[in-house]
Amino acid sequence: MFVTSIEFIGYIAIFLFSLVIHENVHARVAYYLGDSTAKDMGRFSFNPLKHVTLAGILLPIGLHLINAPIFGFAKPVPYNQSSFKNPRRDMILVVLAAPFANFILAVIACLLCSIRLSILPEIYLLYFDTICATIFKVNFLLCVFNLLPIPPLDGSIIYMSTVIDKNPKLSRKFEDQGFGILFFLLIIMPLIGKAFGKDYNIIGIYIRWCLDEFVSILSSLAG
Repeated sequence: MFVTSIEFIGYIAIFLFSLVIHENVHARVAYYLGDSTAKDMGRFSFNPLKHVTLAGILLPIGLHLINAPIFGFAKPVPYNQSSFKNPRRDMILVVLAAPFANFILAVIACLLCSIRLSILPEIYLLYFDTICATIFKVNFLLCVFNLLPIPPLDGSIIYMSTVIDKNPKLSRKFEDQGFGILFFLLIIMPLIGKAFGKDYNIIGIYIRWCLDEFVSILSSLAG
């Protein structure tokens, strides 16, 4: 996902807001299911400083400066799985809740854009469209990206919950190498592809496929 310098500040603001919503939902669903660890550590806050790290802020800025796809991360929400009544089921619910919240925000942005003509003067439509488009892109990206089964992304917890009992050594090794795998797929593979005139951006292809399917479903529902 590429943004211009003019859009960058607004993009980062929406990105931080969406990331805070994502982490808040993790924390609150965990609390409702019996684990107060995240709440006790102040993760119910809507203050971005409670959720992001300096590296998480500098990373998207650095990627913007080199004209690379922008992404970032927040501090993982802590859980005490033993506090859940049904640990495996409740952990999966906690994990899925946050990407689902981002998906709902993306859908709301689409709906707001579709009804804008009846609520805004024409002079403001371009700005409104830009804001809605950015909210959609950021939250759709957060949703589908976090569902990848690669540590430390949310999707990896779902995968690990089915594998860890069968092969705990493999699970720990995979978890330790998660950031390296992500870096390779997000940065190295696209650069190799660019050098050979090929599209090796596997995660980008996956995200575009998800977007195409989403648009196809919306088109079907709209008739």
